[in-house]
Amino acid sequence: MTTGDLVEYRSSQSSTLQLGSGTPVTLGGGYKAVAAGFQHSLALKDDGSVWTWGNNQNGQLGVDQPLFRSIPTYVGGGYQSISTGMNLLNGTDVYAVKVDGSLWRWGAAGGNGAPEQIGTGYASVATSGSHVVALKTDGGIWTWGFNLYGQLGDGTTTDRTLSNPYFVGGGFRAIAATGSASIALRTDGSVWSWGVNSSGELGRVSSDICGALACSKVPGQVAGLAGVKELSAAQSHVLALTSDGVLWSWGSNESGQLGNGNLTNSSAPIMVGSGFSQVSAGSPISNKGASYAVKSDTTLWRWGASRWEASASTPVQIGTGFSSVALGGTHLLALKPDGTVWSRAATAMGNSATVLLGSGQRRNWWSMEI
Repeated sequence: MTTGDLVEYRSSQSSTLQLGSGTPVTLGGGYKAVAAGFQHSLALKDDGSVWTWGNNQNGQLGVDQPLFRSIPTYVGGGYQSISTGMNLLNGTDVYAVKVDGSLWRWGAAGGNGAPEQIGTGYASVATSGSHVVALKTDGGIWTWGFNLYGQLGDGTTTDRTLSNPYFVGGGFRAIAATGSASIALRTDGSVWSWGVNSSGELGRVSSDICGALACSKVPGQVAGLAGVKELSAAQSHVLALTSDGVLWSWGSNESGQLGNGNLTNSSAPIMVGSGFSQVSAGSPISNKGASYAVKSDTTLWRWGASRWEASASTPVQIGTGFSSVALGGTHLLALKPDGTVWSRAATAMGNSATVLLGSGQRRNWWSMEI
């Protein structure tokens, strides 16, 4: 993504929002990645600095005060990746990895409003708010947190703390976490899963029972997938994107988030379509699932639940000229290759400005330029 100046559009009537509308405020340049939580946002700059804004009730902005921030606030430097939970109850955990491999956290997970180092040798982290899946630079996966549904993959339902993490195995290169399941991508392009399977979120049949729900306490391979390069998971559904642009989905489908034209859950991967380049799964309405994706032609698509339009069970184009998208619990962040970031939040959270969204379409979007 090209770099430039970050500008947030915010309203004086809505200073507590993670996003805003109205007068543009220049906030600096050089951003390269964003992450969306429940009511908070994170941005990572090319220089390794992390910036946050939005709800800070649990210290998820990485600063002790104030309770809300309507413009990006500097957290620290030297980072290479950021991750945050995004559901209503547990969407305030933030994990970040520095270029030296050190792992840091803040928010509800700990840190008392400031980043605290909790490990070394890490590459990335995925968190659901209830459990953590961490990938190390050597390809090994470690897990800790709640384990009621076997989401730690250790063959039990016993919780583990950070001081006693479980080593799942090696040979992995990407990770994702649903509300109570873990998804992992091996270096050979195969996908593996473990944890709760009540909605088919493992993408395979499982025989274990955890707390009266179907589950798998140990990792198992998702059949029928090869060449996967990217994973994204929401509360109870998963998206997998292959290197040739084919998008697959599985799990809960109550809002049409699997994109196959019906509302039936699936415990096996379903092909959504081709030509995709980046994906993001989320739960924007009371844990109802939604899916957003960017195609290689820069068009932006969505399906499933929506705070802004009617639910859709097949992909619907909502814009063009985008490079990536991040769906949070109450808002959406989308990046354009020309250096602009477009953001969207629930109208109940404040006034929004109607602005142009590509190809002559108009939606209640707010623009931030980077």
